[in-house]
Amino acid sequence: MRTSDAKAPVFLVPTHTADVLDISDPNGDLAVLEKVQFARVVMQKPVYGKEFKNLTVAIEQIKKWLSLQVQEHVLCLYMDAALHPVAVTILGIGNISETRVNYYSIVQQAVLLNVGRIILFHNHPSGGVSPSDADCRMTGAVAEILRPFEIELVDHVIVGSDLRSFSFEKVGLLRK
Repeated sequence: MRTSDAKAPVFLVPTHTADVLDISDPNGDLAVLEKVQFARVVMQKPVYGKEFKNLTVAIEQIKKWLSLQVQEHVLCLYMDAALHPVAVTILGIGNISETRVNYYSIVQQAVLLNVGRIILFHNHPSGGVSPSDADCRMTGAVAEILRPFEIELVDHVIVGSDLRSFSFEKVGLLRK
C-alpha cells in the first residue's frame, strides 16, 4: 500500500479492503475526480491521485467537477496546518436534492490522515447556491463534531451547475 506525503494528495473512498488503484493523471483537469467517482461507486477501493499544486487549484478543480454532476455529491478536502491539500474524499452521492453523510467518517479520515483542517463541498444540481436549512444544520453539526478533535472546519462551499458558489466562511455563517 502506498502512503501519502506532502507532494502526493490521496483520494480516499470508504473501503474494507487494502487494495489500491493508482490513478496518477499526467493531464490534470477533471479526469482524476472522474476516476475517484468510478473507484468509489464501482470498485470500492481507495484511490491515489495526482498532486494539487496548491489550495486554490484544489478548490477550483473540485468546484468545476461538482458543477457537472447531475446528482448531489458531498466531498471533503483534508488539509494540513499550512492549508496544503492532503486528500479528497467523496462522502456521499445522493439524488437531485439531498445526500446523506456520515459525519463521523469525516473525523475518522481526518484523524487517520493526521490533518487539522477541512473544507466541505457539495453541489446543488438545480443550479442555485443558496444554502438550505439542512445545509446550515450540516455545517453546524460537522463543526461541533470536529471541535473536540481540534480539527477546524475552514469552509463549506456550495457549488451550482454554472460554477457559481456560496461560501459559508465568506458570508460569516461558519461558527468558529
